[in-house]
Amino acid sequence: MEKTRTSQSELQPLKTLKMQNIRTHKNDSVEKQLLELKEANTKQNLEIHVLKCKISSFEKSFCLMEEKLFKQGNELNKEKKCSSTQTENEQEADKDPKPTAKRTGSDMSPPRKAQKPRLDAASPDPTNTTHTTQSLLYSALETLQKSCSDTDRIHALTGTSELPVLRDEEKHVISVFCANECLVETFLSVILKKIKAERGFMGHDLLQSLCRVYVGVCQQRGDSHKAHGLAYRLLKEDFLEAPQVIMGMVTAWPSILSHDSSLCRAIHIVSNRKARGKIFHFLNKYLPWNEEPPGNIHNAITSTLKSFLEDSSLRFLENSWYGFNLCPATWNYIFSLDLLCAQLGWTWTITNIIWKDLWLILNTWLRQARTEQTPFRDVCVAAVFRLLGRLGQLGLKENMLTSLENLARSINQFGMRSFSKGMPWEVQLSVIYAIHDLAPSNPEAALKTLESWKKNSTRRIPSAVNKCITQISFLCRQTESQRSQR
Repeated sequence: MEKTRTSQSELQPLKTLKMQNIRTHKNDSVEKQLLELKEANTKQNLEIHVLKCKISSFEKSFCLMEEKLFKQGNELNKEKKCSSTQTENEQEADKDPKPTAKRTGSDMSPPRKAQKPRLDAASPDPTNTTHTTQSLLYSALETLQKSCSDTDRIHALTGTSELPVLRDEEKHVISVFCANECLVETFLSVILKKIKAERGFMGHDLLQSLCRVYVGVCQQRGDSHKAHGLAYRLLKEDFLEAPQVIMGMVTAWPSILSHDSSLCRAIHIVSNRKARGKIFHFLNKYLPWNEEPPGNIHNAITSTLKSFLEDSSLRFLENSWYGFNLCPATWNYIFSLDLLCAQLGWTWTITNIIWKDLWLILNTWLRQARTEQTPFRDVCVAAVFRLLGRLGQLGLKENMLTSLENLARSINQFGMRSFSKGMPWEVQLSVIYAIHDLAPSNPEAALKTLESWKKNSTRRIPSAVNKCITQISFLCRQTESQRSQR
């Protein structure tokens, strides 16, 4: 009996230890479950955060659209009132014609431009028009956003021999806006603004889908200029995986890059330099580079500059905002040279292109007599100034402020000297816009030149120039504020 009691007393510590182990195991199990729950919550929080970012991005884009559409609605209201007033006046004149003196040419008002097409011709109410437009734009963007939840098909299809095609959702959006001609420009503008505003956090699939739809709409309208402009922007602004996006654009319009233009050739050359791996092989096959290689970038710059100076089809276009603008063919040359030079950097560009070629053109033009046989036409000189303004952005991007300031000073001096010698008005405006583009290097000097030019000008100053002066004035105040804080 005593032996039994002894054994039980000896077993008691073992039971206690066993119970403790069980409790410890349970505690470990509970802690493990808590950790798993915590990790799950963290993952859910991250997913919620990502969704919030996407929603915020979408709301921002929609606000931009609402603001633009509201302005358009107001403009249409004004046009409608003006049209109604004119109609009433004409009716009154028909009822009771009165003799009037013949007006001189200076008193004659310019011919009235055709009214812009209404956004919704079936609806006389601008409020309904704006609402309908917003609904169509919102629905289109939402459709594209949802269709991009699938895996990127271009990655999946790069190993196959078939060129990927447009999604059904993309085809639907394209058909909707091509059927509403009065909404096309608004829709294309909204796409560009969305790409610019959400560049840092837009998903690659959505970017690609927006670009495919943009090019698909351009194809239906036969507008290759806008489609090439989009490719130029993607490459010039160093969008990540730009060659892959351009490959998606070829999906929407297979012959888009087969045009024989300087800009198209520049897009081929730069895409070829940037493409890597499967994307390179895909583009090499479908563009096709294996049959006709894009060529050397230095040779392309030389040949483009020569063609630009010899092209007799280039001309000025009268423009209500800029006063005078350059024709699309001229801008193609400017975009081409800008894109190609951007790949070689600012130091190479200012040394080999700006001072050796472009400045020689300007000096030759300034000394030449005003005859039809002059070496360089006015439109080419105007284009050179616009090109200098664009090339200067490369110097700003690389923070090469000293050399950029030297260029800006030279253009200011060239302009002030030439303005007094009867420089053609169209060229004067191009000089002003170039000074504006280079103003960040020395805003005070730029503002002084523009205000002096405006004071001495005898012609109506375009709205774009007034806006340039306002922007440079603001830049001067910012610079002064930063100096005072140091």
